[in-house]
Amino acid sequence: MAEANLRRALTISRGNPGILVSRPIPVVLMCLAVASLIIGVYNQRRINRLLEESGEKAGEP
Repeated sequence: MAEANLRRALTISRGNPGILVSRPIPVVLMCLAVASLIIGVYNQRRINRLLEESGEKAGEP
């Protein structure tokens, strides 16, 4: 659904991706999406590091 709406927005703007950052709400949503990805990767690396230090491997019971 999001992909279809993205395609529709780009079609309406004639392929100009600037439409995605021309208003404050989309900018905030993009920043939140990027922040959640960064936090997720950081947390997973931290968990893996802690498991390695304790002698366990990730994914094993």
